[in-house]
Amino acid sequence: MDPAGLIDHNVVAALPDVAKILETKSHGESAWAKATQVRVLHNNGREEDYFMKVSVGDHGRESLKGEFESTSAIYSITPDFCPKPIAWGSFASDPTSHFYICKFYNFTKGVPEPESFCEKLARLHSSHTSPSGKFGFHCVTYNGNLPQDNSWSDSWEAFFANGLRHVLKVREERAGPNNELDRLLPPLFDKVIPRLLRPLESDGRRILPSLVHGDLWYGNAGIVDESTDEGIVYDPASFWAHNEYELGNWRPERNKFTRRYFQAYHSHIPKSEPQEDYDDRNALYSLYVKDAVKLALALGYRHIDGAHAYGNEKEIGEAIKESGIPRKEIFVTSKLAQTWHEPADVERALDESLQNLQLDYVDLYLMHFPHAYKAGENNKTIRHPSGNGKPVIDYDLSRRYPETWQAMEKLVASGKTRSIGLSNFNILKTKRIIEIAKIIPAVNQVEIHPYFPQHELHSFSAQHGILLMAHQPLGGRPIPLVRGHPKEPFPIEDQRIIDIVSKCNMTPAQVCLSWAVQRGIPVVPKSVGEAHMKQNLRLKRLPDDAFAVVDELSLERGPIRFLDPSRHIGFDIFDEEKDQPVENRAPSD
Repeated sequence: MDPAGLIDHNVVAALPDVAKILETKSHGESAWAKATQVRVLHNNGREEDYFMKVSVGDHGRESLKGEFESTSAIYSITPDFCPKPIAWGSFASDPTSHFYICKFYNFTKGVPEPESFCEKLARLHSSHTSPSGKFGFHCVTYNGNLPQDNSWSDSWEAFFANGLRHVLKVREERAGPNNELDRLLPPLFDKVIPRLLRPLESDGRRILPSLVHGDLWYGNAGIVDESTDEGIVYDPASFWAHNEYELGNWRPERNKFTRRYFQAYHSHIPKSEPQEDYDDRNALYSLYVKDAVKLALALGYRHIDGAHAYGNEKEIGEAIKESGIPRKEIFVTSKLAQTWHEPADVERALDESLQNLQLDYVDLYLMHFPHAYKAGENNKTIRHPSGNGKPVIDYDLSRRYPETWQAMEKLVASGKTRSIGLSNFNILKTKRIIEIAKIIPAVNQVEIHPYFPQHELHSFSAQHGILLMAHQPLGGRPIPLVRGHPKEPFPIEDQRIIDIVSKCNMTPAQVCLSWAVQRGIPVVPKSVGEAHMKQNLRLKRLPDDAFAVVDELSLERGPIRFLDPSRHIGFDIFDEEKDQPVENRAPSD
């Protein structure tokens, strides 16, 4: 640790010419990484702020390495267009935790001014200095939490097709196979991609590889000069590509890069020939961008399951608004995050969600988890001072969750929610809520799938009039921070499920979902693909013998819980013997 005992030794060693760490402050988080602002005193007496991102596990290490290498490549061409990268590495105190450091900026809200922004982007794209002269990149980079296959290729068409196949493969590994989607892919790869991309590199035409940001939407661009709206980019997932690939992310209007940005960009770099294919190419390049909520509503889904912690409530609100479907026909769920458990904060938390959702009320408001985190400025999570990315637990408030529930009860009378419930509560903790409740929880949303059927919790909930609802009904992969049994296969891969598939003419996912629904348990499957959404709507009753097979899968191998935050927080919230946390510290404290 550094002299002030604030941050990991390897982080301090990576920072240039540091005399002392002055302050560390949480600066937001995503589902797979945590951010910290680090203020230092240099040996020359100058104070400076750095931005540090922390992630865990193998994917965390590779994603931060990719971000450092991407930012370094952009900085080498256009140093005025991204933060200066400093270092990346692993913690000395915890080799499974990893960091990336760059210059810190206080961004002004809004989208950068298009003329100067697009001039910088065009300058980046015009360098054409691919080290090998090929399309690709020298390491894996991550678009969000998706690893990209950046293997070098002489052909843009071949590189794009290979990258898209890789993304689809990763999504299949995470969400399961999809026969309907598999039938749609051959025309895409055999006809659409060759038709739109091959002309770029035939009949004497040639495109030179351009370094692209790779995930350029408004959330990865910020204003650094309020007087001019001058902007820079960050969080890149770079590779050498056709320059127009960058603009695919701009196609959805909600990404806030309007036609002015297209026009400003093409005032510096003209559209590639053949120009008559330009709009179709842009649509092809936008395939990575999914408006899942809007698609779900169009297909007939009417339950939208969200949460403050997911960080997507603004997008959900926009999608509901754009769908044109009357509000009364949509059932919207949101959840109270762990930094808002103090009873005085509960109503304010819902107010913030309602503002983001652009709604007057939600239909169901859940306590996302029973345990609480220490809350900092604007109820942001306070992270462990070592910089390992783990949250600082509010142990007292984690034991006072019944008081949080009593504050939630007041929300029903206010009309801001129609009903309230729980999420990730076991029997022991649910009993404590029932003991003090004026309003019995309408719902408890928990992990349920054939490998983790939760029969006892289901029976207990039914006795008390609580509807048990299944999240991760196919098994699922929670983020690495809270993933249990990472090497275990999913129920949809079980041979006995596959045998039922052929017998009943269903997909593995449909078998698992139908099993849950037949038990009287509604499901909230996570899906962003149209084919999966359509399949999830087409459930049918399993024959009794097939239902019995699925219902007994967990008996043979034992229950498998895929969501397990115990390593991340230092105690077991699902302990049925003791109401955890019992102690006031965890091993990481």
